[in-house]
Amino acid sequence: MTVAMSYDLAMARGHIRTRPNGTFQVLVYAGRDPVTMRQRYLSGTAKTRKDAEKLLTSLLGQVDEQRSPTTRATVAYLLDRWLEVTDLELTTRLTYEGYIQRSILPVLGDLPLRKVTVDVLDRFYVHLHARGGRGGGALAPGTVRKLHFILRAAFGLAVRWGWLSANPAELAKPPRFVQAEVHPPTPAQVAQLLNAAWARDPDFATLLWLAMTTGARRGELCALRWPDVRLEERDLLVARNYVQRGRHRKEKDTKTHQSRRIALDAETIAVLAEHLERCRARAGTGGMELVADGYVFSLVPDGREPLVPDSVTQRFRRLAKRVGVATHLHEFRHYSATQLIAAGVDLRTVAGRLGHGGGGATTLRVYSHWVAASDQRAAELLGRSVPRPGSRAPFAG
Repeated sequence: MTVAMSYDLAMARGHIRTRPNGTFQVLVYAGRDPVTMRQRYLSGTAKTRKDAEKLLTSLLGQVDEQRSPTTRATVAYLLDRWLEVTDLELTTRLTYEGYIQRSILPVLGDLPLRKVTVDVLDRFYVHLHARGGRGGGALAPGTVRKLHFILRAAFGLAVRWGWLSANPAELAKPPRFVQAEVHPPTPAQVAQLLNAAWARDPDFATLLWLAMTTGARRGELCALRWPDVRLEERDLLVARNYVQRGRHRKEKDTKTHQSRRIALDAETIAVLAEHLERCRARAGTGGMELVADGYVFSLVPDGREPLVPDSVTQRFRRLAKRVGVATHLHEFRHYSATQLIAAGVDLRTVAGRLGHGGGGATTLRVYSHWVAASDQRAAELLGRSVPRPGSRAPFAG
């Protein structure tokens, strides 16, 4: 078959069209979905006609792989199928898709599954840790381990479907993960940030105060509603998380899929009560009332719409830059945790306030340095409580 005839056959199964912005879109018919019976198409875009023709060939190859996945499927095709059938939260799915596009496909995407061996994956992980993925530098061990998790799950699916006899990722070794020490701002720096926020925007200052005293995550604060706050009982319920990835926005359950009730101190109750009065006054000025389940932090008078998490981060970044404190919003969560640990609060209580799973195991791993320092102070306290044998110091017990 001549090259021209091969190209004509390819164009019969798919086509290239020019988009209004001058780029090229490639569409390839992939048959009917055996479950939904809907027609399926593979698509992609390219900047030049030559790149579009290469993409057409690649997509046609993926269609052929689908017809004989046991022997011809590539890593790219497997990952597409894995994403189709795996139940993932919105943010997790978008994060995994980014990892796959940036780091896995450029290196392994076109590799047939049968050629992915343990040594290939070991060298791939070393490559990522040393050089990184497309358009980026070396990846941290924690990031490489996340890529390893994706590959292990996808290859596990290939084994279950009978495409492979064994999962090469089960024996592959990603780099060892070392928990980095946290460096929260000092009490003086936190006070500096809060005072600057109070002077300009009491609502935003209230959010930061709550982040400091509860250790709640950014999305959990954005999802907080007034019925969750019990001023008389001096506590609040963290049951939801508002997530955002680009234009995608969604309110869902918390990161650990568990709700928690956090006790509040008298000062925080006063701050929230003042905030509630401001919200009511603002709604009244606009001829409205706060909706019964309104958001605690909202830019609309009646509280129907929550703050967007990214906007909160951006506002904090501007605040920190203006004040001259090198920190970010998540450090308020670290500040809350480390202050409690330094004060001698037990790990289970700290973990409960933060919403960590595992009964304190995660808290211990993240804040091991602070726990060790607190343990050292405890040792010093015990050592001074009783005179040393043979010492002339009187026993005051």
